[in-house]
Amino acid sequence: MAVSERKRRELEQREGLILDVARRLFIERGFHGVTMDRIAEACEYSKGTIYGHFPNKEEIVFALATRAVHRTHSLFERAARFQGGSRERMMAIGEAYAQFVRREPEDFRFWQMLRPDAMRDKVSPDRQQLFLGSEQSCVAIVSGIVRDGISHGDLALPDDVTADDFAFGLWSLTFGAYFLDDSNELAKSLAGRDVFRAVRRHAHALMDGYGWKPLFANWDFEDTLQRIRDEVFPDARL
Repeated sequence: MAVSERKRRELEQREGLILDVARRLFIERGFHGVTMDRIAEACEYSKGTIYGHFPNKEEIVFALATRAVHRTHSLFERAARFQGGSRERMMAIGEAYAQFVRREPEDFRFWQMLRPDAMRDKVSPDRQQLFLGSEQSCVAIVSGIVRDGISHGDLALPDDVTADDFAFGLWSLTFGAYFLDDSNELAKSLAGRDVFRAVRRHAHALMDGYGWKPLFANWDFEDTLQRIRDEVFPDARL
């Protein structure tokens, strides 16, 4: 192995360790309870080593969120390969997102933490672009299934609604619901005991509203959901 390649792998391994340790500390102590000094001490690295990878803890949160989005993208790729019609495949995407929130609620919270401008102002444009690119790769999968639905005659969108518009609608519905369920007691009570079922119900209503076939009343989507879980996520903890 070339020296440069070995050095690159060593840097990646060290960065991965820093992120793993920082993740644990953020979960245990919260964002404001963690300092770069504490991360360095827990990693048993010098402060200079930590700063060589991340200039501040906001950059670490962005890196953790980006890593979480990469895992979501992997789940979306699995879901997009589900053998079914376009609306069934979109349902598989919804289940993929639900699986991520179920399995990794702490990592979903890192995703939420990025919203305030005070966080973003301390993060380099390159780091922000990496995160944005990761999100865009997830949205591209969703938009691609919308376009498949259109090309197969399952869906006809109005002239002023694009596939990306439709993907945004589904994304805002799901992300918003899971964010509120995690952070707002009123939202929890409104969603009932099962926010995932509530999200599926509203997503189907949105798809029915645009006439995405087959319509909910004409198809056994509970059977589809079970097939998705059996075929795409057999390892899922439900």
